[in-house]
Amino acid sequence: VTIHSFPQGGNDAMRAAANLANLIRQRHKGAKYTVITNPNTSETIIDFLIAVPNSELMEFNVFRYTPAGNELVALQFARRVKLGEIDAEELSDIRQRAINEMAQYEMGPVKAYFGKAR
Repeated sequence: VTIHSFPQGGNDAMRAAANLANLIRQRHKGAKYTVITNPNTSETIIDFLIAVPNSELMEFNVFRYTPAGNELVALQFARRVKLGEIDAEELSDIRQRAINEMAQYEMGPVKAYFGKAR
């Protein structure tokens, strides 16, 4: 799990997820992704599965974008798997568990740290 800070560009989580979705479509033709928006918190989660270039690996990612003052922060989960080592059902379980964990993660301290003026 990694935390990313985006001090420039505002705090619009939906726009950040849309920009990432566009990047995924451009760089990884046919990649699947899902965007989940929470209008009550202004947060957005995007998850996607992409092929790792020049390898037999696939990388699964979940980003949770959340406003922090005038900034945006993202919590990222990433896991690489070798083709054939896990089946579709196991990957689906990992995906659902990762999305649930990311959605439930307490972002208050992260938002407080990154959202204060520096």
